[in-house]
Amino acid sequence: MAKVLPVLVIIILVSIFFSPLLKIKEVVTNQSQQCIPNQNLLNDLNLGNQNILLIDQKTLEAQIKNQYSCVDKVSLKREFPAKIVLDITVKKPVVKIEASNLSLTEDGQIVQNDNQNLPTLYLPQNLKLQLGQKITDEIIVFALKLAMPLMKSDYNVQNIRIISNEDLAAYNQQGTIAIFSSKKSPDEQVDSLQQVLIVSKINSSKIAKIDLRFDKPVVEYKEFQ
Repeated sequence: MAKVLPVLVIIILVSIFFSPLLKIKEVVTNQSQQCIPNQNLLNDLNLGNQNILLIDQKTLEAQIKNQYSCVDKVSLKREFPAKIVLDITVKKPVVKIEASNLSLTEDGQIVQNDNQNLPTLYLPQNLKLQLGQKITDEIIVFALKLAMPLMKSDYNVQNIRIISNEDLAAYNQQGTIAIFSSKKSPDEQVDSLQQVLIVSKINSSKIAKIDLRFDKPVVEYKEFQ
């Protein structure tokens, strides 16, 4: 009897792991923002007929991130006998794209726009955009790197516009224009901008333009009649 018991245990385990009842038949997602489609996800991730007990979260997360670059984190839940639920955390957007329902994350991923409080980025009119696409254009990537420190500053940035292959203009609530160069560090330029705002705090509404492209910021004031 003692010899038979281990054999029975093995048979039971094998039966469980190869049971058709435990083959994954459904995959659904809970997403912080729309990033990956639910349709055909079972086949897209090659999960059809895999055993629900044998799915490794780290391996699956790496696969999903490789396949859908807008994904930041993945959490796996098993709902027996044959369903898995993926909690998807999407990379956070830093700007919304003008005249669209799309946003861009700091690394250039196009995601759905669910935050109207983000600054608006004006892109070239001929640029075709698709959900899940990654933007690699250098001046746009620079704009995304600039957006985050700008939002943390006292500038109250409202929109960002590309004015050349190397330069950007950022506008705040008071209509002040800040000019930035992609040839310089975005963080250093925002730090310089912040220093100008601190020094000019009382008269900041009178500033028309702050040019950060030079060694020292060049400040122009509004002309009042």
